[in-house]
Amino acid sequence: TMDLEQGSLVHLAAGIKQSVDLPVFAVGGINDPVFADRLLVEGKADMVAIGRALLADPEWPIKAQRGESNRIRPCIYCNHCRNRILRPKVNCAVNYETGRETELGHKRNGTRSKNVIVIGGGISGMEAAYISARRGHNVTVYERTGELGGNLLLASIPPKRGRLLEIVKFLRNEIDRLGVEVILESQPSLEEIRGLKSDVVLLATGSDQLLPDIPGINGPNVYLATQVLRGRLDVGKYVVVIGGGLVGLETADYLREQGKGVTIIERLPEVGTDAQVEAIFRRYLLARLTRTDESVLIMTSTEVKEIGTAYVKIKNASGEKMLPGIDSIVVAAGFTSYIPIEPNELSPECEVHVIGDAAKPQTLFEAIHSAAQVAYSI
Repeated sequence: TMDLEQGSLVHLAAGIKQSVDLPVFAVGGINDPVFADRLLVEGKADMVAIGRALLADPEWPIKAQRGESNRIRPCIYCNHCRNRILRPKVNCAVNYETGRETELGHKRNGTRSKNVIVIGGGISGMEAAYISARRGHNVTVYERTGELGGNLLLASIPPKRGRLLEIVKFLRNEIDRLGVEVILESQPSLEEIRGLKSDVVLLATGSDQLLPDIPGINGPNVYLATQVLRGRLDVGKYVVVIGGGLVGLETADYLREQGKGVTIIERLPEVGTDAQVEAIFRRYLLARLTRTDESVLIMTSTEVKEIGTAYVKIKNASGEKMLPGIDSIVVAAGFTSYIPIEPNELSPECEVHVIGDAAKPQTLFEAIHSAAQVAYSI
């Protein structure tokens, strides 16, 4: 998983190579050609085996040979492919084309160049812009913040999640190489979009966090997980995280690493059961959160009934009780679509699609694949 460093098994290959005369392969999470080449130069292995990285980009060896490592669509070791290995088609979370090569072969290039406007530069917007530009369309991306990446920038901040940035960097590089115009710190109004000479508008405006209906939820000591992950808040020493899905667990892991005392409160009988939490990753994550140092407490089948200035009132099978001495409450209770523009109000001559989280909050796989599907239909 992305919990492990690249080449985490290389020392085993190197040790075996010292003891046998047969060729030895190094294998396991190797996706960088420069790193792979160095293993051979240093004599740690005779060959390097690449598996999942070829699903993310079948042209990996060709691009490596050309010295175009920055153009390789990176495997992020999310293990989506592993979880589909027994299904009729294996596919890849970061590459919509995997498993659809025959179906999409004739669609890689468009028939007529169109002006495509993408509103939102998160992962869906970037993927749609990349494929649209690659197919020959003129593409402009408008992003309301100062950089492309959307919520994936925050998702890469918790421990062991840095590899998520690799797909952001890849798409940034590719849309720049393809000549996509990117306009940052800009969110066009409905009237401004109407004034643009566009054939297609893709609304990829993303999502915002939900605030549950709990007394005290608007208190000064209550923060969103997205605010906390930006690292600009002093949340104090003892924190309650409301929500035990992926975002709640990773935010707790982020706070744990900073030495905070964290209590995770989840209504369901288990934490980490949402679709975004892959089984092996979940095992590593829970292992970190449940270490014997007791800095993290997980309370399941529990509801938050009230939030105060220094306490949280909870309810579970044992009844209601107070958790005192709480400095901050961090909310990780899900997301809701953010659509500042009504699609039906755009010009009827303009083709309009709502993609990614703007359509509905999605997993990384869904966000990339739904965006790519639309881009291939243009």
